[in-house]
Amino acid sequence: MMRMIQLPYQNPIVTVGFLMVSLALFFLMYSCGQTGEDLKNNNQDVFEVTRDHAFVGDQTCQSCHGQEWDAWKGSHHDYAIGEADDEHVRGDFEDAEFSQGENSYRFYRDGQNYMVDATEQGESETYTIDYTFGWEPLQQYLINIGDGKIQALHIAWDTEENRWFSLQPDEKYASDDWMHWTGGSMNWNTMCADCHSTNLKQNYIAEAD
Repeated sequence: MMRMIQLPYQNPIVTVGFLMVSLALFFLMYSCGQTGEDLKNNNQDVFEVTRDHAFVGDQTCQSCHGQEWDAWKGSHHDYAIGEADDEHVRGDFEDAEFSQGENSYRFYRDGQNYMVDATEQGESETYTIDYTFGWEPLQQYLINIGDGKIQALHIAWDTEENRWFSLQPDEKYASDDWMHWTGGSMNWNTMCADCHSTNLKQNYIAEAD
C-alpha cells in the first residue's frame, strides 16, 4: 500500500519571485567577476557602437529620422544660429544707418561680408558680422572681437517692423563695463551658446581669459 505524501501549499507567485531574485543575484555576481576585457569580448558589437560618441550633424540624423528632420528644418531651432550669409541674414545691410544718442552704426556689405561701422563714445571701429543669432521677432548679429570672444551686438533687427533698434535704448555703458555689448553680459560663449548651438566646445582658458 502506497503512502500519499502531501506537500505544504506554496504560493506560485512567491515561488516565481524567489526564482527571479535568485537568477538576478547569480548574473550580478557573474558579471562582477568578469574583467573589462571579458565584457568587451562578450559584447563586441555593443562596444563597437557605443565607445565613440562623435557628433554626426543634421544630415546624418535625416537618414533615419526624416519626419523629425523635416519638422526641424526651417524652424526657429534650425535658425538659432547661422552663418552670416544670404540665407540667414534678415537685416538691412544696404548702407543702413542707426543712431543712439551720440553713438552711430552703419550696416553695409563688403563683397560677401556683412559689416558694421560702430562709432561709440567718439571712437570708430569696423566689425565683420560672423553669425546671425535668432530668426524672429528679432535677429541679433555676432562678432568675433578677438581672443575667441564672440559678442552679440546690442543693435538688432526688428523682423516685424523691418527696422534697426537698440536692446539698451536708455543705457550708456562705458566700453569696459560688463554690461557693454563687448563685455560679459553679451558674450555668446558663456551667456548664449548652450541653448543656441549643438556640439559646443568652449575650450576656455581661464589664465589667458
